[in-house]
Amino acid sequence: KFEKGSFAVVTGGHNTGFQGKIESIDKALKTVIMASGDRKIPVPIRYVFVVGRESPEVDIGESV
Repeated sequence: KFEKGSFAVVTGGHNTGFQGKIESIDKALKTVIMASGDRKIPVPIRYVFVVGRESPEVDIGESV
């Protein structure tokens, strides 16, 4: 489900392949802040693909 706290992967742009949790969603700017460890990045909503709640529900090829 596309919501705060969900685990997601970036599917396009400069941060393709970035994995992390959705920290916030700004529908007005159509961006999502994703966080993994100390790194936080803004990502356009169209590049965010949710793969689970707390961790990936599918095998995404790398360990988290």
